[in-house]
Amino acid sequence: MCGGAVVGMRSGASCRPTHGGGAADDTRDLLAEARGAVIQRKRAEEEAQHSSRIQAGIVALQQEMASSQVDLQAMMELLVERTQDLTGASGSAVVLVDGDEMVYRAVAGAAIERLGLRVKRRDSLVGLTVDQEDSLRCDDTETDPRVNLEACRKVGARSVMTAPLRIGGTVIGVLELVSGHAHAFRRRESGTLQILAEWMGIVLQRAAAAQH
Repeated sequence: MCGGAVVGMRSGASCRPTHGGGAADDTRDLLAEARGAVIQRKRAEEEAQHSSRIQAGIVALQQEMASSQVDLQAMMELLVERTQDLTGASGSAVVLVDGDEMVYRAVAGAAIERLGLRVKRRDSLVGLTVDQEDSLRCDDTETDPRVNLEACRKVGARSVMTAPLRIGGTVIGVLELVSGHAHAFRRRESGTLQILAEWMGIVLQRAAAAQH
């Protein structure tokens, strides 16, 4: 022990104090905290920029659809194209109820091969969306029993997200997103999809009223 004789210590040997690592540890902690703050600030800025872009895109789409004189089919095609762009999905579709089937009426991107496809309501995520009247998400089509796996494999869809299309209080179809990657969609895409689905429901309701 320093300051006293140590049995067995050779003559002339010095007793060196052990330097603590407290200061170095504090410095590392401060650096880690600073890096964390920078990363969080950067993510917050990126999220704010993304949200602003989405909001601007939605407003532009609403204005374009509100002022357009084109028919309903062209409206749905415009919607799926913009939905794909705004969400970053690989494909988008409007799927309408037809009895006990769901029919793909407008498609964009990877979903293009689904145009005109009919799937059973009871065997598909889009049908379940109609029945539950709620938005649904599938993170991996290969393991989720709710999806029509054969239809998903045809277009290489690994993730699917849906939102109901309503006329009044009745669900008449679904706005669908697909991606070739598992776990592709998050809360942000869900919010965007629901806003677009609500707007499309208004457009469908106006079109239905104009036909009467």
